[in-house]
Amino acid sequence: MPGADPPGSSILDPLGVAGRFASLEPVRKRRNSGAIFESVVLGRMEFVRMPPGRSSFWFGRQQMPDSPFTLQIVCEVLDDHLPGVDHVASVVTLRRNQVRDATACLPLLNAKLRELGMERVIAEDDLVLTAIYLRAQPLLDPCHELEYHATLSPGLVVTAAFAYGTPLSVRIDQED
Repeated sequence: MPGADPPGSSILDPLGVAGRFASLEPVRKRRNSGAIFESVVLGRMEFVRMPPGRSSFWFGRQQMPDSPFTLQIVCEVLDDHLPGVDHVASVVTLRRNQVRDATACLPLLNAKLRELGMERVIAEDDLVLTAIYLRAQPLLDPCHELEYHATLSPGLVVTAAFAYGTPLSVRIDQED
């Protein structure tokens, strides 16, 4: 037939199987739980893979030169990526502002202690930063959590949830 394509032509039938398939990129192997990442600022961190629908995270502990407690850092990540420079920048900033953040928590903390019927009053010097929890994109997500131990009240652990640098809520736990 005039104008018909000869057999074996390069025109593909969209529903047909014949023809050339596009090559696929090799699939990157998924990171396993227990993988280790070393960072100057974040320290030695270990990866924890979570089930689908929950954020996986990296966690680590480091001894702080100015504190009797270790600092735990938890960085949520998208898929199985490494903690990014945004995590590092957030940790540096939060450590520099730890006294200011502790002071900002005091009104909520002391109100919560009164609500629980405890006679204690906590001052900013009593709180020592012991944990930082960051979301997967800390510079875009305004929320993070800080955990403090009260030095004058052994076993008292305070977790403060922040948004845009302002404490929104405080949870008080007793350490075993």
